[in-house]
Amino acid sequence: MKIALVYSFDESHWFSCSVITKNIISAYKGAFGAENLIHINYGEKGFDLPELKKATGVCERFVFVDHKPSPLEFLLQFQKYFSKQFNQCEFIFHIFGDFILYINDWRVITNLLKKNHMKFVCASNAQQEMIRKFFNVKESIYMTPFPVSESEFCLQEGSKKSNKTIYLYTGRISYQKRIIELVKYFHDAVTSGVISENSELHLVGKYDNIGHPYINIHFREGEFFRKLDKVLSKLPNYEKYIKFLGSLSHEEICHQYQQADFFISLSTYHDEDYGMSVAEALCSGVPCILTSWGGYKSFFLEQTHSTEFIPVTLDYPLPCIDQSKFNEALKNTKNKNFEKKLISKYALGKYGVKKVADDLKLILKDKPVAFGGLTSEMIFLSSRAASNYSLFYNNIDRNYSKLYYELYDAYVR
Repeated sequence: MKIALVYSFDESHWFSCSVITKNIISAYKGAFGAENLIHINYGEKGFDLPELKKATGVCERFVFVDHKPSPLEFLLQFQKYFSKQFNQCEFIFHIFGDFILYINDWRVITNLLKKNHMKFVCASNAQQEMIRKFFNVKESIYMTPFPVSESEFCLQEGSKKSNKTIYLYTGRISYQKRIIELVKYFHDAVTSGVISENSELHLVGKYDNIGHPYINIHFREGEFFRKLDKVLSKLPNYEKYIKFLGSLSHEEICHQYQQADFFISLSTYHDEDYGMSVAEALCSGVPCILTSWGGYKSFFLEQTHSTEFIPVTLDYPLPCIDQSKFNEALKNTKNKNFEKKLISKYALGKYGVKKVADDLKLILKDKPVAFGGLTSEMIFLSSRAASNYSLFYNNIDRNYSKLYYELYDAYVR
């Protein structure tokens, strides 16, 4: 029997999610052969029933490899029009960082499929631990990284042009990604002599105004840009050390990794389930300086010790990063002689498409178990969402709720 891959044929407005979906599809092709895959277009406008009807005749496994829309509407229509085939199918879900934002849909989905076999595939150990807090059958929740394309992200020796020590950040220029702290701490580190004045911070990505929805912090259009600009204006001669390169093409980002000496990120974003930029950096041979938050903790290469972690503690309104620990991480890395060739080799062996393809073979081969129902955490959280309450904000204490600390404990341990 063939395998159905369900995803939107249109690219997501989240660039990283489009890359992830493309690479997951490549991994399935490598694992099972392109000829054994059926592709179903499921986007914001729904899907064509004739496509689904064709797939039901040749597929017993349906794999969801995109972050949105949630699988709910697809599954409801599947059950409505093809109930006999529906009841015989196994469903596999690749979990993205926005899982909790669609918690109501997931509660309905898991109730809808309680007689089916299901598997959930997470991208990091931290995400796997968190998702296991929602479902009683832990054996159905697997882990394999979001894969990196080996042909695009690998070390190209001799391609570095600058004599500067370049610290690179790629991703959204956002409140959630702690960009304000990053530029302030980096500027302080350079001007106080923690690292050489020959150092530069290069930031690649576009601005957003998302704020922090979990606690009802929302920015107006351009508000975060103005906040960041105000901070920069108080940093003497910041243009010498901090360069904003804007939004670049995929090829240009690949080039930036070849120029970088280090990748750096202070993100404590609540959806930081993995870190595609980190995986791409390591596969390009670039050592990393990261917060020990969420999926970032998975980026440890035992053979090269090429990742320096900055401790994080849960706090309000944002997880706490100690600036002295940031400086310590910079000091620990600046004098190390990293073997970029080895970093790239071991990272590709751990995060590359070929490795993930091997993992997928084992995951799909593994005998599925019956669904064991929802945990009390899942029921409580989805009830809050259904009532339009802020998921994790306690209005009385003006702090995160107890449940936030219990769930996100998986992201700091």
